[in-house]
Amino acid sequence: MADGAAQPGAELLAFELFREASAQPLAYGYGHGPRGLRELRAREFGRLAGTVYLDHAGATLFPESQLRSFTRDLLENVYGNPHSQSISSKLTQDTVEQVRYRVLAHFHASPEDYSVIFTAGSTAALKLVAEAFPWVSRGPGSSGSLFCYLTDSHTSVVGMRMVATARSVTSIPVRPEDMWSAEKRGAAASDPDCQLPHLFCYPAQSNFSGTRYPLSWIGEVTAGRMCPVSAPAPGRWFVLLDAASYASTSPLDLSVHQADFVSLSFYKIFGFPTGLGALLVHSRMAPLLRKTYFGGGTAAAYLAGEDFYIPRPSVAERFEDGTIPFLDVIALKHGFDALERLTGGMEHVQQHTFTLARYTYAALCSLRYPNGAPVVRIYSDSEFRSPEVQGPVINFNVLDASGNVVGYSQVEKMASLFNIQVRTGCFCNTGACQRHLGISDEMVKKHLQAGHVCGDDVDLVDGQPTGSVRISFGYMSTLEDAQAFLKFIIATRLRPQRSQPVPQAASGEAGTAPAESEAQSTVPATVPTTVHTTVHTTVHTTVPTTVPATVHTTVHTTLSTTVPATVHTTVPATVPTTVHTTVPTTVPTTVLTTMPATVPTTLSTTVSATVPATVPTTMPATVPTTVPATGHRPSPSPREDTPTASRAGNDWPPAVGAVCLRPPLPEATRTLQAPPEKAAAAPGGGLGPHVITNLFLYPIKSCAAFEVTQWPVGHQGLLYDRSWMVVNHNGVCLSQKQEPRLCLVQPRIDLQQRIMVVRAKGMEPIEVPLEENGEWVQICQSKVCADRVNTHYCGEKISSWLSRFLGRPCHLIKQSSDFQRNAKKSHGKGQTAGTPATLSLVNEAQYLLVNRSSVLELQQQLSASDESGREELFPMTELISRFRANIITSGASAFEEEKWEEISVGSLHFQVLGPCHRCQMICIDQQTGQRNQDVFQKLSESRERKVNFGVYLMHMSLDISSPCFLSVGSQVLPVLKENVECHDLPASEKHQNVVS
Repeated sequence: MADGAAQPGAELLAFELFREASAQPLAYGYGHGPRGLRELRAREFGRLAGTVYLDHAGATLFPESQLRSFTRDLLENVYGNPHSQSISSKLTQDTVEQVRYRVLAHFHASPEDYSVIFTAGSTAALKLVAEAFPWVSRGPGSSGSLFCYLTDSHTSVVGMRMVATARSVTSIPVRPEDMWSAEKRGAAASDPDCQLPHLFCYPAQSNFSGTRYPLSWIGEVTAGRMCPVSAPAPGRWFVLLDAASYASTSPLDLSVHQADFVSLSFYKIFGFPTGLGALLVHSRMAPLLRKTYFGGGTAAAYLAGEDFYIPRPSVAERFEDGTIPFLDVIALKHGFDALERLTGGMEHVQQHTFTLARYTYAALCSLRYPNGAPVVRIYSDSEFRSPEVQGPVINFNVLDASGNVVGYSQVEKMASLFNIQVRTGCFCNTGACQRHLGISDEMVKKHLQAGHVCGDDVDLVDGQPTGSVRISFGYMSTLEDAQAFLKFIIATRLRPQRSQPVPQAASGEAGTAPAESEAQSTVPATVPTTVHTTVHTTVHTTVPTTVPATVHTTVHTTLSTTVPATVHTTVPATVPTTVHTTVPTTVPTTVLTTMPATVPTTLSTTVSATVPATVPTTMPATVPTTVPATGHRPSPSPREDTPTASRAGNDWPPAVGAVCLRPPLPEATRTLQAPPEKAAAAPGGGLGPHVITNLFLYPIKSCAAFEVTQWPVGHQGLLYDRSWMVVNHNGVCLSQKQEPRLCLVQPRIDLQQRIMVVRAKGMEPIEVPLEENGEWVQICQSKVCADRVNTHYCGEKISSWLSRFLGRPCHLIKQSSDFQRNAKKSHGKGQTAGTPATLSLVNEAQYLLVNRSSVLELQQQLSASDESGREELFPMTELISRFRANIITSGASAFEEEKWEEISVGSLHFQVLGPCHRCQMICIDQQTGQRNQDVFQKLSESRERKVNFGVYLMHMSLDISSPCFLSVGSQVLPVLKENVECHDLPASEKHQNVVS
């Protein structure tokens, strides 16, 4: 919409009007008003400044005071192993018992009615029930026990059926609709004397949609007034209540709803500690439980040489195998204290979080496209009527104006650009996902065959969603969080604001742009341009003259200003004269070339001379030029030496490890240059020769590009491409997604001196040897895209250098030269299973190729949607740099590269593995480190909701007896997937720029 004008259906719902219109009172905060909640956030959750965290159903956050209190407790007391009688051990025993009482009190349960068994999370509690329940197997004289579970259950509940099956017990999935029908139907009469044990498990709150199922089902099922199955099932029913999601924001009164088992997860309530849960077991059930294993601390007595074992009498001691994580258990006390102190109790938490959820739900439902179509599709059974039927969870998918689902992966990536953290997928609840999204069993299997597995980012298969987006609120969530999310939806779906930088999470996150990259700096520049022209006309006025110009370089020069230029035309050949011509004219000139190329150039010139001659013309012109924000200026020819460029030497020691080596051209490397902006789309539809226009390598993963005109090819791709990476203090790889300032770190390879020189603004250059030396003694284990890699630590000097520049502890590591990381992608035609392709520290493949025509089409789309009126919102150079490709080509139509099966460049043959599915990194300006969501959003809109751009390449075969380089200007020969046709060229051209 022009100027971001609001239209009906695009406004943000006013919170106070929403509360006034509500039929029931809606509480917000904890008795101190909005200001009190803001102060609580600033005091206890300062780390959230600039971040909107909306995944409290996944894991809520701990307050600072909780951690300080727990730390002080540890520093002031000595807690020993509880399986002893020392003073420190007795202190631990007594403290743990106090925590058990505190857990029971929180859920209004007495020690006489319930026992607390600490487990490694809610999943372990569920597994314990499955293994200890007194199942009766099917047999000749018995139908056996039944295990019934609601289909809207967590994976950990559904997984219990594996244990049941192993015990010859029938498992029956029960739909929510079946239970609602059973409420009305009641239970059929059964034999009161039959004690065959059955188990029904359901969640108090769906972790998928937030739907809250009636707690009254507990009493109805255990009393026999309601049966989960329609067929008669004589026996005694027990109920396992999965309260992990429900208990995180709501009170649970077990004195009223006495489930036989209750599974809990404490980090969902307090945020800390993680990996600790509990199983609450009712006393009526405890004597029936069976145990097939005993561990340390569970035995009253046993014999090692005889089958003799007597368990401890306490239920907790009997089922807590080994030493419990007693310090984590002690931390629970401080979690309860902090929660009570900050909120006043779970009743207040429930009201506060429901108010936020209901407001957000109402606001989302009101959003409409100009054609009246809804912006989101919400998956809910409750319409958010009350906190009794709905938790603070909203599950939805974003729709486009035509009603098509926008993939959840794209929504998540866009949200992260606004510093909004959401959850996507099926949330370990396939049953609810199928029910709400209409995914059949056959479709689930089809999605698996298409490559989709739980937890990945394959969000659409044949246009159908495989999952959804979930937001959820916690006790520290604020109205500002909800409104920031709603504004994000409005901004990206209804009123996209073009060319607006994304707010950063913290000051200084993305670094300061170099001085030469100021937004609007007027630069009086002298531009020497040599043009060889042929003119066959007499001109006494302003005449458009077509000048076929041969330019042996790749140059982009756009002059959109008045150029009072003095043109000194020297004719040393057929016309021995010099013509001095003053040209006061406006010259919007774009020089579009590949290398080498003949470029048709049109000049409007006033010439008072007859020049029927071939004229080498030199035009030194003083040009007042406005430089766009990226600060790029015309670059030297790729065949000119650049003073700052590292030079490749003529000596190549064996340690280089290149497959193809030959003495390089003198200008083997150069600094990043501005490639031609419109070379991919010549007038009249001609695309020109299909050649490589640019080569880039990225020595340090996620750091700045190093552009070259010619470079050796190694076993893993371009030599030294992504051989290093920066890791944090825990050894985890850092990327621009976490640290955008990495793009300002500029590595350059000097093959002659065998070093990598690393530069950054405000830092002294530092050198790193290319190969392992005596300083690199530490071998580290790290991971790249789930692959384990062996690396070497590159020393304290470079680590300190990087830590100072980035403002955080980090280290530089290099993939070990003797370590082989095999590619996961399929083999090329020239490869066998015995010769897998190897990778450096890249994400997917050895090479990434981008087609200049595709970039041009994107640039045109961005310019067309720009409301600011500026001529060039994203220069081509800046756009190309965002995609961080190794190979840039011209001569193909836009996105034709996605139809290629393979390509050849001289004697090198590459398999095209498929498109590159883009992440948020393309939103980072590689010259400044600033984020801007326009590129990602435009790709998502224009490419059928899939942000694919560029294609992955892998060597099909490597002939180590035929050394070669990849070079700018080399011909590219693609083979199409459909008809397997190759663009034929004369044999003499197929091997130019490649020497075997």
